[in-house]
Amino acid sequence: MVLITIALNYSNPHFMLVALATYCTVNYFRIITIYLFTLEPPTGLVILQDPFVSLIAYENTFVKDLFFSGHIATLMVLVFPEPKPIFRYLKLAITLIVAILLLIQHIHYTIDILAAPLFSYVAYQLIQKGLGK
Repeated sequence: MVLITIALNYSNPHFMLVALATYCTVNYFRIITIYLFTLEPPTGLVILQDPFVSLIAYENTFVKDLFFSGHIATLMVLVFPEPKPIFRYLKLAITLIVAILLLIQHIHYTIDILAAPLFSYVAYQLIQKGLGK
């Protein structure tokens, strides 16, 4: 979805600025919430080892980065500034599918999934206000 978004909007510098600034803001929010709300992993979580991320970010068994879902937050960052309604709805559908799959796999609690769009929206609104929109 990130590559499709870039391909569709690469000639729109305002979109790119808003999307990147919103993404950075969401990640700041995530850092704060992960620090404040260290949740135990959901029952039934299957721990997968990412050979690349584990080399640069954290040990293989770190699973307390739950609140809020970075997957859903990142996808929503691509939804809010999307200028074309058809692509906005397509992105929302993809985000919903990812959210359902995360819940089925016990990767996140429901609250983690529900909170992500809210944090993304707040970040988007802050960036819009900062840019005078």
